[in-house]
Parts: sequence; structure tokens; C-alpha cells
Amino acid sequence: MDLTIRDWMVVVGVLLIVAVLLDAWRRIRRDRSAEVKMKLADSEELSVAPEQDFSMFGELPNVAPGWWTGVISCGLRAMR
Repeated sequence: MDLTIRDWMVVVGVLLIVAVLLDAWRRIRRDRSAEVKMKLADSEELSVAPEQDFSMFGELPNVAPGWWTGVISCGLRAMR
């Protein structure tokens, strides 16, 4: 029995396809049996709104909306 490179490639291809299908089947089974765990908030926690901390936005520029359109149009004029 003389196997050529073509025969070996077919065997390897079939094995890869079988491996992918088995992995997909394993992942689907695992996801179906997995339970989602959540911590539910108390109604008291929901009624009181937490104080908003916007200090992390301090580095953003305070400019009008759409300011970048002028920058883009200037860049396009410079490219002409």
C-alpha cells in the first residue's frame, strides 16, 4: 500500500475537520451545562443613586460638539 502526498493530505484534512467538529460539540455541551451566577442587588441599593464621579474626565477638552469637522476639512484642503 503506497500512500502519496495527496493521500496523506486527505487524511490530515479529514482528521482536522473531525477535531474541529469534536471541539465544537464539546464547547456546546459545556455551555449548556454551565450555570450563570449573579449577585442580585437589594431594592434599597437601587433606590439610592450613587454620587457620580466625573473626575476621570478631567483630561478631555471642553470644546463644542463637532469641532473635529473643521479639523478634517482643513486637513483635506491641505492635501489638495
